[in-house]
Amino acid sequence: MTEITEDNGLTLEELSKANPKISNIDLIYVGQQINLHKIEPHFRTK
Repeated sequence: MTEITEDNGLTLEELSKANPKISNIDLIYVGQQINLHKIEPHFRTK
C-alpha cells in the first residue's frame, strides 16, 4: 500500500478512508479494485 500511496500522492489514512471495504491495508489481492480518490470531509452548516 505504501507504494500505491507514494505513486498517487496520498497518505495511508486517505487511502484507507477511500477503501473502507479493505480490512487489512497490508494485504491486497490480485484483481482487487483500489479507489485512489481522496474522501473530502463533509461539514455541516447551520
